Amino acid sequence: MRRLLVLTAIIALAPGGCRCSRRAKPAGDCATQLPAPSGALAPAEPSTIESSRVIALVVVPLVTMRKTLEAKVPTRVAEEKDRDIGTAGKLSYTVDRSPFVISLKDGKLILQSNLTANVNVCKPLSLLGCQPYASCTPTLRLEATVPIALDASWKGQPSSGRIDVVKRCLVTPLAIDVTPMIESRLATEAKGAQARIDKSVPPFKAEVEKGWEKLQGTLPIAGTACGTLNPERPLQGPAKIEDDKLIARFGLDAHPSIDAPCPEPRPKPVPLPELKQEPALGDAFVLHVPVRLSIAMLREEWSRLVEGALAVGDESLKIGALTLRASKDGLVLDASISGTTCGVLSMIATPAWDAKKKKLVVSSLRVRTQGTQLQAIADALRPKLELSLPLDDEQIAKTIVDLKPVVPGEGPDLDLAVSERKSEGVVVSEQGVEARFELKGSAKITMK
Repeated sequence: MRRLLVLTAIIALAPGGCRCSRRAKPAGDCATQLPAPSGALAPAEPSTIESSRVIALVVVPLVTMRKTLEAKVPTRVAEEKDRDIGTAGKLSYTVDRSPFVISLKDGKLILQSNLTANVNVCKPLSLLGCQPYASCTPTLRLEATVPIALDASWKGQPSSGRIDVVKRCLVTPLAIDVTPMIESRLATEAKGAQARIDKSVPPFKAEVEKGWEKLQGTLPIAGTACGTLNPERPLQGPAKIEDDKLIARFGLDAHPSIDAPCPEPRPKPVPLPELKQEPALGDAFVLHVPVRLSIAMLREEWSRLVEGALAVGDESLKIGALTLRASKDGLVLDASISGTTCGVLSMIATPAWDAKKKKLVVSSLRVRTQGTQLQAIADALRPKLELSLPLDDEQIAKTIVDLKPVVPGEGPDLDLAVSERKSEGVVVSEQGVEARFELKGSAKITMK
């Protein structure tokens, strides 16, 4: 019996003596462990984007302006009766103006009106009263100048006026020139009209300050996204007269953006800056608008899209938690993977804008470690990383065009149009991922 046990032990220990098979490692038990990526990546830089120029044309029909101005200067400009002019007797006259003709020169409104005087001279005779013996109709031209440009402190500049004699009045037979008397009286009347015109221009800086403060607020747009204008500098450009309308140009330099999530509000509004005169201010606005997703929000959205099962060829992997950070080379996407391959797969994603799909996509997703199999995982992940923005260029344009006055039907008419829009690419910055769009168009405010 003892010999049988020894023999059995020798056979069992001999090479090839036992035909027992080793148990194979199951396919889902991490047959491959992912290596750690090598090399550090520089962090992304702060976002920089070209300034936008918002321009609005303020249109005032000349008929409206003429009506307002003529209300300050009556048709009967001056009148005097029985003024003693010495040995020549007594002078009576009336001076009436014609409707104002409005033109523009060197940035100033020029208001011109022809003045016609009816002059009568009489000689007092004891029993017969004052007998008329001479008359004439001198003509003069009234010209008032009203500057359109405001000064840096948002105040209007004072107007000025002058009266030129076109045809003098000589009283015959004594050949006395009574024109200076009429001029003197008209000069006094002109100063009064000038003061009334200047006084009629309201001190509107307080209203501008309120509007400036509102422009610094945030506007909820869609979901957790908000739009901000971020105004920097108000501008005034040259005016022109076209089709019997005065067209004044106002604008501002700004850095508009759409952010998701909404940014923190400014702790305190920036005071209204000085107004800058900009001779090159045109008719159309040009906006450079980044639609910015924070890194945290993008990670959350991508996690929702990719977490779970992922088929890579014949293998089935599971995508777990994602981490995301911005670098100079793009978005560093680290994905936790389990299945036949386990570990953290580090990849660099290059985001792009797909104009046909109207989506933010990943044009390139490359692994940071070598291996055909690893790149196959990234290639399987990439199509899943597509998402819509809070607003795309078409929706931004529609939002602009649909802007309405605060009180519809009251105040000026607001006409907004977008004529061009295009993508300016996608940028990764320390603030997040920015899909940038350029929009061109016009804004017109027509006074009633």
